[in-house]
Amino acid sequence: MVRGSSRLVALLGHPVAHSLSPRIHNHAFARLE
Repeated sequence: MVRGSSRLVALLGHPVAHSLSPRIHNHAFARLE
């Protein structure tokens, strides 16, 4: 759910399923909160 306090981040690429970026960035963003 997107709220006023949500931050949106985009990941572009092909094939995105092979990218580790979402795992890396979700972990980093969670530590910043």
